[in-house]
Amino acid sequence: MEQLARSFGWARKRGLTAVLVAASLLAPLAGGAVPAAAHEGWSDTAVHVVGGPVLAGPDLAVLNVTSGTHLLQLSAISPQDGHVLWTKPSSPSYITAGVAYSPASVGPIVLNLAPAGAPTDPDVRVQGIDVATGNVAWTVPGEGVVTDAPVICGNGNDFCVDAANAAGAGYLLALNAVTGAIAAAVAGPARSMSSAQPGLYSLGSLWELDKTSPTLAQLSSGNKLLCCQTVPELFGGQNYDPNGGWDFVTKDGLDVGSVGYKPNGGRMVLDQYKTVGISVTTGKVDWRVAGDYECGSAPRP
Repeated sequence: MEQLARSFGWARKRGLTAVLVAASLLAPLAGGAVPAAAHEGWSDTAVHVVGGPVLAGPDLAVLNVTSGTHLLQLSAISPQDGHVLWTKPSSPSYITAGVAYSPASVGPIVLNLAPAGAPTDPDVRVQGIDVATGNVAWTVPGEGVVTDAPVICGNGNDFCVDAANAAGAGYLLALNAVTGAIAAAVAGPARSMSSAQPGLYSLGSLWELDKTSPTLAQLSSGNKLLCCQTVPELFGGQNYDPNGGWDFVTKDGLDVGSVGYKPNGGRMVLDQYKTVGISVTTGKVDWRVAGDYECGSAPRP
């Protein structure tokens, strides 16, 4: 597995657009001054938060942007007084445009996509950071691009990171949170279709594969691809495409959700949206109903 990482080379992935996080796209949750104590606790208006916070060990981890330059950072904040404990440069790499995401942490380790070169460089080094100290606990060998927001997997013990190898093919890497060792490498997945709560497990294991026609597959708990069908097959038409957004969760043995529908003259064709229930074991559609699942409330591009 380590040899795979060393040979990654991680070339930029074909067909995906590099997008850099800007404050104008991700509305800050705060912005302005220094932590101020209050009777009910504290407030910090100096940190422009765009992801999180999540609890990482005894502290909080957030994604925030710098003032003026709007460069992405990973920061740790004391929950006692709101002071920033440390800050490190971070990168959205090739994560789908407009998809909001939060830091992923397992115990005292939080994952960071550290720019390999310039702060806006989509090529990154995947690192595990000790939240208490800000020290780098481990670094995955090699550099490359990450094509989807990292999530917690492996029964809560691993980080799942979707990356691209030197040939541009997608690989889903399951990384041991303590050591950074590659627990599994699965060829094919390009981005998760399942909603994830900040800092918690993904709410399912449905993935889009790295194929010309959008194709979905279920990933088993043993990191095996169970089934594959194209989105047009699943939704019943060529105009359905996750590039127009998506929203899925796994419930009662079904992947339930929606994808976007091709606009007509720049307008959303709302009467064509569908919600489907896909069996996690067979990949077959159990049912289809009209409407956009949860009105698209999950993060969408």
